[in-house]
Amino acid sequence: MKGKYAYVIISILVVLIVGSIMFFAKPKESGTLERSKFSVTTKNVNYFRNISGCLAKPTEPGKYPGVVMIHEWWGLNDYIRATAQKLASEGFTVIAVDLFHGEVTATPEKARQLVSSLDKDEAISNMRSAVRYLKSEENVSGLASLGWCFGGASHCSLP
Repeated sequence: MKGKYAYVIISILVVLIVGSIMFFAKPKESGTLERSKFSVTTKNVNYFRNISGCLAKPTEPGKYPGVVMIHEWWGLNDYIRATAQKLASEGFTVIAVDLFHGEVTATPEKARQLVSSLDKDEAISNMRSAVRYLKSEENVSGLASLGWCFGGASHCSLP
């Protein structure tokens, strides 16, 4: 039970940090971020079967907390990728998962369709694979998860 409370507290802290980052950090056209503490490396990684997610982490060597980021019902879009980069610029190693197999939408109708057709067991396996992927990264110390709306509800399925 203690571990579950620690997980909830860490998740809440990550949400607060992301909120403040999103408020203060502004992306530049060059791809770097203003007010960043760390330069960031971002790349697509295959973490679950043939599904790729967005891995963003500080370029500088060191140990950083890991975050599994779960997208909204729009899918793993540019906004989620940019948010992963912003969080990494504050000293986190982030993997933004893709629960919709590369599908992204901007319409509520298609988003509802994507969510309603989601295989929940596969989604849980997908997110757990992301946890295992982050644990295998040598620069990760500790883990939390983060999501908005659909992603916020989904992150409750993680251990």
